[in-house]
Amino acid sequence: MKKKLVAILLVIVLVFNFICACPGYAGEPDDEGSILPSSNGEGQVTAEQAEGLINNGTPTSGGSISVSDVVIGFIFQVIAMMLNSFPMSIHVMLNAITTNPDSSESWFDQESISAWALPIPSALNAEKFFTIQRTVFNEVALFNNDIFDLDATYTVGTGAHEQTINQSEPIIKLKESAAGWYYTCRLLAMIINLLVLMYVGIRMAISTVASEEARYKKMLIDWAASMVILFFLHYIMSFAIMLGNSVLDIIYNLREGMGAEGFEITIIGKVYNAIYEKSGMQVFMYSCFYWVLIFLLIKFFLTYLKRVLSTMFLTIIAPFITVTYPIDKMGDGRAQAFDAWWKEYIINIAIQPIHAAIYLVFVFSAGTIAEKSPFIAMIFLLCLGRIEKIVRSIFGVADSISIHNVNDEMKKGGKG
Repeated sequence: MKKKLVAILLVIVLVFNFICACPGYAGEPDDEGSILPSSNGEGQVTAEQAEGLINNGTPTSGGSISVSDVVIGFIFQVIAMMLNSFPMSIHVMLNAITTNPDSSESWFDQESISAWALPIPSALNAEKFFTIQRTVFNEVALFNNDIFDLDATYTVGTGAHEQTINQSEPIIKLKESAAGWYYTCRLLAMIINLLVLMYVGIRMAISTVASEEARYKKMLIDWAASMVILFFLHYIMSFAIMLGNSVLDIIYNLREGMGAEGFEITIIGKVYNAIYEKSGMQVFMYSCFYWVLIFLLIKFFLTYLKRVLSTMFLTIIAPFITVTYPIDKMGDGRAQAFDAWWKEYIINIAIQPIHAAIYLVFVFSAGTIAEKSPFIAMIFLLCLGRIEKIVRSIFGVADSISIHNVNDEMKKGGKG
């Protein structure tokens, strides 16, 4: 999919440059040639000299634009404006869903964009727009997967770079519900473990063969280990979440220390300016950039929404995993269910710091490129999934069930 999108963007740029090549309007030089006037000594051209430059040209000099170019450009502009309504509607919906409570009231700074007098990038409200940057740096309360954090706020970063994020009431209620189900399952797991203990005790009492007695003694030891894991399980999960957030805070502080503007906000601003200020094929070209960006936003939205739900589900069923611990160990000496659960849980916790590190190194540091060339910026964003797949392969977590690679999320989601 990534290669197809890059190829499509390349084709669009080539077609745009072929159809809408900028014509030159310089007139033919006369016999005497033209001499530019000298400045006034201060590096500036006087009003009289400027008027002379203007009057030096002839109204009939220069090239011309054919009617076919204008018609083709107008057709593509109309098509782009018609198609933009769908991705813009999706963008509005994503912004509304991921907006943190008690943030600024508008997606634009009304004081600075009064009557659309200023360029859009300087008026975009980064706190309102849903971006990949805000997602991977845990600035969207909806994607905060610490279900044991039931406070109205949480912080991102440390020291001078610390930022307070507000959590909405529905999110807190959802976390309270998940935590409540966890403690209910924990109580049920204790009861089941007591029944397992009774079963092991009875089998040990009636066993007459030494090999069977040794087998059930080992199962009793594994049962004791499962009870220890059960009682300390929520501390283990809390420590894993705290460790992941600590690594994320370090990456967040590095990002803030760079002092650069938001990468995607810069792209969105340039695209919005082009759509509303340009005409012809330029509108179509920038609209294609916007469509690709919305596609990437949808993929990350689905990935992190699935991550939160997967983490909640893994937390709720965690007590029951300890019940299977002594049974699995009795078979081949390995606790397959517990190992699989722990691997999935760690992947769901660690994927956000991994995304943040990749974004910081390969995307955020290229903010100046986004200002000059949105096309190159899109290539950086499209490469995020490929880099993530390489990192996951290095750490041996490429075959995760609960959360897939960003590039594969749309395909996996379509297959269920």
